[in-house]
Amino acid sequence: MFKSFICSLTLLVACNTTKVYAQSGNKIDSLINISYNLFDRGKLDSAMLYSNTALESAELSGTPVWIAKVLINRAIINRQKSNYKASKSDYLKAYTISNNVGDLRYVSIIENNLGNLYMDINMIDSALYYFFKSVEYKEKHASPSSIISTYNSISNAYRFNNKLQDALNYARKSLDIISGTKKVSSSKIASTYIHLGNVYFEMDYLDSAQTYYQKSLIISKEKGLSDKISTNLLNLGNIAYKQEDYYLAMGFYKDCFPYFKKMGTNEDIIRVMNNIGNVWVGMGQLDSAYKYYHLAELAARKNESKKQLGPILENLSLTHQKMGDLTKAMSCLRERVDIAKELYDKEIADKTTELQTLYETEKKEKEIIAQRASIQQAAIERNNLVLALITVVSVAVIGVLIFIYRNRTLKLTNERNIEKHHKEVNRLLKEQELKSIDAMIEGQDIERKRIAEDLHDRLGTTLSAAKIHLESTEDKLESRQYQYVEKLLNTAIEDTRQISHNMLSGVLTKFGLVAALIDLKETLEGTGNLSVRLKTIQFDERLETDKELNLYRIVQELVSNTLRHSKANKLDIRLEKKDSSLFISVSDNGTGFDTEKAIQGIGLKNINSRVKKIRGTLTLNTKIGAGTYTEIKVPV
Repeated sequence: MFKSFICSLTLLVACNTTKVYAQSGNKIDSLINISYNLFDRGKLDSAMLYSNTALESAELSGTPVWIAKVLINRAIINRQKSNYKASKSDYLKAYTISNNVGDLRYVSIIENNLGNLYMDINMIDSALYYFFKSVEYKEKHASPSSIISTYNSISNAYRFNNKLQDALNYARKSLDIISGTKKVSSSKIASTYIHLGNVYFEMDYLDSAQTYYQKSLIISKEKGLSDKISTNLLNLGNIAYKQEDYYLAMGFYKDCFPYFKKMGTNEDIIRVMNNIGNVWVGMGQLDSAYKYYHLAELAARKNESKKQLGPILENLSLTHQKMGDLTKAMSCLRERVDIAKELYDKEIADKTTELQTLYETEKKEKEIIAQRASIQQAAIERNNLVLALITVVSVAVIGVLIFIYRNRTLKLTNERNIEKHHKEVNRLLKEQELKSIDAMIEGQDIERKRIAEDLHDRLGTTLSAAKIHLESTEDKLESRQYQYVEKLLNTAIEDTRQISHNMLSGVLTKFGLVAALIDLKETLEGTGNLSVRLKTIQFDERLETDKELNLYRIVQELVSNTLRHSKANKLDIRLEKKDSSLFISVSDNGTGFDTEKAIQGIGLKNINSRVKKIRGTLTLNTKIGAGTYTEIKVPV
């Protein structure tokens, strides 16, 4: 009793703990989802507020996976806000946590994101370091789309390092994956085409670049991918500008401008305004060029983007020089030089810091690997002890199991033999029953043929002779008596012919199955109670006499069932030849029947026997209140 109480108490505590963790996890996930939604709408401050709240909850829960998940969310927001130092710090914290718990999938995601972050701050070697670490895991475990993302990132990094052939190779690797699977999103395909276009643009293969940008643009417009549409329009404008087709370039730049404005991507807006200024210079319109350069300058200063401000000031300096204002030209040029020096000093400082960070990261990774090895060794020793105990117990258990298994096998074998014997007996009984039915049907057909011939040849002839004798005494009989006797003889002759026809269809013998069924249709419709539709498709040939007779008798039996039991007023008979098979179907709109009860009837047994005799198959579909559909398939 005490032992049972302890087990119940332990289970209750475990369930409540699991419930608390689940509720906490749901709350954190909800906060992260809200943060990402706000991020997508460009509300970065609000997104960060929810992310910080999620981090507090995750830290209270003490669950490493949730903490890492929130840190990644916060790092993404900081990167978008150009807070690169804070973003890197969050990524590295999440990286350490994921490494410690052995969550290699999250480690791979963080490595990829760190690579993108280093691309933003122009530290290409560091970016490549993390991209290659990420792809090493992804190539073995990740989805095609995830691998493509990292291949494209590596291609982009090589392009910025001016290693264009390497860049092209990785872009083509992405293209190979797309060609080999359908499990890649349209967005990934459009991105891959953009990367290929970028590499070809840098290699000065403008026609190839244009082809891939246009392919990407088509997919992006079909799927409504605004970011890809704007990027492709910008790139196509750059190609047109390089080819000195200024009017076309201006059109592309003006088309992409509303997309960037709607998305609120300030850096792209600044880039487009600067490019439009370049086009005006190419067209010789310096006043218009100055207007756009100046707008780009103001936006870059507001955005605190010195990286973009430098080239714009250089363009302004050249424009002032061409317009004859050397003082303003010199002022812009001096500021341009100062910014270039400041950016260069910052880049050197960042690279120095990064080298130190990389060293420390590698050192931590080695420590983590050593810890894992120690844990694994302890686990191996524990497992060996457990294995030894299991082996001792298993030897005893296996002996018992073998004994039980042998007894059970013998029992099952006996049961199978008994079942097999019963099945064989049933098969022989069924086979004997079918043979009896076949013999009965064959006897019926022979007897029908004999009676029909007797009726036609003997009784029919006798009645015809009686009629001739009657006609020779027409003058000796009264008119009324003669007409009455003649009517009786005519009726007897017609009835004899009809009975003979039904027992052995003369039309069937002379003209075949289709003609016999047309004759049957006319006879049925003559009653006025049944509407019959007969349709033949690609079948107008004669079959073997025995096969035609059996098919005709089957249809007769089915029609007889309809007339006697179904209360139907519509009947469809259909013959269709497909390849080397003939399909005959009979359907009515009657009351239908219960197949379980009807299957024991002599009518259905006769039909089944005839079908098997001509090597056919029978399909019966009916239920009470829903009519009956029967189909026979026979080889021809």
